[in-house]
Amino acid sequence: MKLVEKIDWSRNHTENEQLKSLRFFAGLPMSERLKVMNYHRNYYLTPQLTDTEKSFLKSERKKNPVQLDYDFLILAIADYKRDLRRNGKSAEIIAEVKEQARRSRIEKLRKDTFIIRLRGIFSEVTHLREIEKLSWTQIAIYLRRAHRKYFGNKAISPDYLRRAYNRLRQEKEDRQNLRSSKKMLKS
Repeated sequence: MKLVEKIDWSRNHTENEQLKSLRFFAGLPMSERLKVMNYHRNYYLTPQLTDTEKSFLKSERKKNPVQLDYDFLILAIADYKRDLRRNGKSAEIIAEVKEQARRSRIEKLRKDTFIIRLRGIFSEVTHLREIEKLSWTQIAIYLRRAHRKYFGNKAISPDYLRRAYNRLRQEKEDRQNLRSSKKMLKS
């Protein structure tokens, strides 16, 4: 396929197909991304271009160089996928990408465990804050003493407790607003 036809092919892709290719690229390990970028670089270094292809590239670079770079990236990802299929390595790369995604999900869950646990005692914290008028420092000390097993006997930062509590309260308000707007639409 000639370069002009390849660029037309990349531009005729739907936005979903292009996004799928970019997500695939973003999910690759760094070593594989560098291989894709090598394909990308090769599009700029093609010496065996015809005169029409050279003039087309010159006009495209003048009109919209960013679009041309984007097209070359989409083409480089497509070339990389084609070579993976040809070499039979696509299953290995997909398994590596899925393993990487699994690790990042686990890491995200580890970070959010405090908020998940705080959600379990949200009403108690609300009671301490609004009715008993305790400060965030006092609430943090209370939670560490009263719920030491629940929070793993770790120190609780009053500032993080406040931010996490406000985030949960905002989520709760958003859900209530959504419910009330749905009820109004049904009426």
